[in-house]
Amino acid sequence: MSAEVASTREPRWALNSKALATKQLILDNARVLFLEQGYAGTRIEHIATACGLSRGALYAYFGSKLEIFETLGTSTYKSQLAVIARLADLPMPCDRSDVRGWVGEYFAFMAEHGAFMISSAQGGPQEPEFRDRVLELTVRTAKRFGGQIQRHNRRSTESDAALGLVAMSALERSWFCVYGLHLPVKSEDVLAAAADMLYRLLESDN
Repeated sequence: MSAEVASTREPRWALNSKALATKQLILDNARVLFLEQGYAGTRIEHIATACGLSRGALYAYFGSKLEIFETLGTSTYKSQLAVIARLADLPMPCDRSDVRGWVGEYFAFMAEHGAFMISSAQGGPQEPEFRDRVLELTVRTAKRFGGQIQRHNRRSTESDAALGLVAMSALERSWFCVYGLHLPVKSEDVLAAAADMLYRLLESDN
């Protein structure tokens, strides 16, 4: 799942280094609690307690639990787009080692954000506006990914969104099977197989 939501409110002041560190502390602890207890099971008091803050102090940085979740989702979305954008840096034509390096980057992105993405898809906020935005941005991300593939292979014969969704889903499911389900398959073999799959999609007809 990819999630960017409505922009968070403007801070009441320019944050100094200590305030920035506190804001990051809130996000880090909230991420852990959301993963452990789910969005519905996590209360703003839980986050404040985990950070050693009063509820009022936490509200100086975020107006609600939803805003904290949205901020985490936005960070995930931007990180994913940044990795996808680096497909454009692969040489044309590329070889399997180039693609394997990029897949390694994508798996590193999943190592940081994958658990949050999966748990958010299953138990994130249920507000209709939020869910609609998540779906919209999932398609947007897939379209960006598919567009990168088709620019590289110079074909542009398929739907960007459909191609990107298939490729993105294959990479993320492969990562989850190894690192989430801990299936007895060597991680380096899965990475190599994923790279080979993507390499075939990136191959140019020219």
